[in-house]
Amino acid sequence: KTKDKEIQDMKARISSILSNKNATAAQLAEARRLIEQLKSNIEGYTETVERLEGEKIVLAGERDVARKERDSVSTVKDSLNKQVDLGSVLHASAIKLMPIRVRHNGKEVETSKAKRADMMRVTFDLDDNRIAPTGDKEIFVAITAPDGSPLAVEALGSGRFTLEDGTEKLYTAKKTVSYVTGQKQTVSMDWKQNSDFKPGDYAVEIYHNGYKIGQGKVTLKKGGLF
Repeated sequence: KTKDKEIQDMKARISSILSNKNATAAQLAEARRLIEQLKSNIEGYTETVERLEGEKIVLAGERDVARKERDSVSTVKDSLNKQVDLGSVLHASAIKLMPIRVRHNGKEVETSKAKRADMMRVTFDLDDNRIAPTGDKEIFVAITAPDGSPLAVEALGSGRFTLEDGTEKLYTAKKTVSYVTGQKQTVSMDWKQNSDFKPGDYAVEIYHNGYKIGQGKVTLKKGGLF
């Protein structure tokens, strides 16, 4: 805007001199000098504009490269964070689903007969994990009956939890485990339901952070002597 005003002022002065029929030699000389200066200024002005436009293009290119690099770094960071999250998911091993009969004296014995079973005991090891931070970990256990239906009774502590893909799943029981980084830990959970256990194959799945970390099964036979 400053350059534009300077040019307009010079043009106005030149026009004023040239329109004056009685202009003196000194005024005409001034007009010639202003015209030369105007031409020089305009050329310099144009060069400056062209240079700035070029710099603008370069800066825009550098900006786009920087944005791409930022987006790339962000993508890598997100990928690494996801890998760390996945790496911190615990893994269950040595999974056992044991039908338990509780005798009148309170002694517990394992049974293979459906009508003898008073509860299901799930035991497993949370393997050592050097990425998972020390702290409370919420573990969900989902037991499926022989007919494919989930063993879940809200009044007995069952409920729903969210899987890593955003869907919900019924769980039979859950437990908060105080986990220590890099240490294996044995976990035991009991399920006592308000109905009889049916004969057939029972499946158990164990979940942490929405991921299935282990599974097992047991077969209950029909009645008979223990």
